[in-house]
Amino acid sequence: MRYTHIALDVDGTIIDTRDTFTYSLSKCIRDLRGEEVSPADLVKYFGVTSMGTIEMIKFDDAEEALALWEKYYCELYPEKSRVFDGMDGVMRRLSAAGVTLGLVTSRNHGEIDRDPNLARWNDILKIKVSSEDTANPKPAADPALEFVRQAGVPASQCLYIGDTMYDALCAKNAGVAFGLADWDGIAEAGIPADFHFRNPVEILDLFL
Repeated sequence: MRYTHIALDVDGTIIDTRDTFTYSLSKCIRDLRGEEVSPADLVKYFGVTSMGTIEMIKFDDAEEALALWEKYYCELYPEKSRVFDGMDGVMRRLSAAGVTLGLVTSRNHGEIDRDPNLARWNDILKIKVSSEDTANPKPAADPALEFVRQAGVPASQCLYIGDTMYDALCAKNAGVAFGLADWDGIAEAGIPADFHFRNPVEILDLFL
C-alpha cells in the first residue's frame, strides 16, 4: 500500500458547510456593517481560517465580528450542513483496512470539538491538526508537515484530500500527494492534484 495515512480537510471535503459558512458570514456583515453581500460572493473565503476571513473583510472589531459570525454559524449549522453522501462509509472502510485517518483543517480545536458530525468519527480520526497547531496556516506547508510529524511516517506515505487551492498548495509545499475532492463538480479550475476524485467512493480505488 503506497499511502498508509490520509489527511482530510473538513469543510467542503468531509462536510458540506459552504452554505452555512457563506450565509452566516453574510448575516454578520449585514448586522455589523449594514451591507448586503450575497452568500455567493463570499465563497472566495471558503478554506481560509475564521480569523483570517475576518481580517480580510476588515471589520472594525475583529473579536466582535468573530463572535457574531460563530453565533450565526452555529444557528444555521443543523439546517444547512451535511456529511457528503458516501463519506461515512468510505472513511470507515479505509480505517478497517488499516489506513490511518486524520484531519488537516483551518478550523480551530473548539470548532472541531463542537461539531456533532465530526464526533461520529472520534474513534477513527487519530490525528487532528487545526489552525492553532502551526505558526502558518494553509497554503503554507506547516499544517501538512505537522500531520506528517504526528504520523511518524515519510511524507511519501501520506495523502492529503481537500477541495481548495489552499489545500493543494499546502500539500505541494509539504511534499505530500494531493487528492482533489470535487464532489459537486464545481471545484476551482486549475487546482493541481495527483488525484481528482468526483465521488468519495473513488478514494477506495487507491486502497481496496
